[in-house]
Amino acid sequence: MARFAKYYTLIISAIAFFGCANMQPPGGGEVDRTPPAVKEVNPPNRMTNFSGSEIEFTFTEYVDKRTFKDAIFISPALEKGFDVSWTGKTATITLKE
Repeated sequence: MARFAKYYTLIISAIAFFGCANMQPPGGGEVDRTPPAVKEVNPPNRMTNFSGSEIEFTFTEYVDKRTFKDAIFISPALEKGFDVSWTGKTATITLKE
């Protein structure tokens, strides 16, 4: 009888242990429908005769890095291109030429 009690306890424990775990991703809350907005730009918008090598964008919330880099358009085109670095909600474009 003691042997039956051990197996019974083991089976009940295994069912409780494996039956309680529900494998699914977390809910995550409501869908974010407000897109990020540019909070600040340095140098300021409409500035002329810019001779620096960095342009800095600060956003109201975190931005997808790949989407941001794909959305940048510099005209006339740069022969050497540019790099993008991130610090929190701020993206810095460094011109290579």
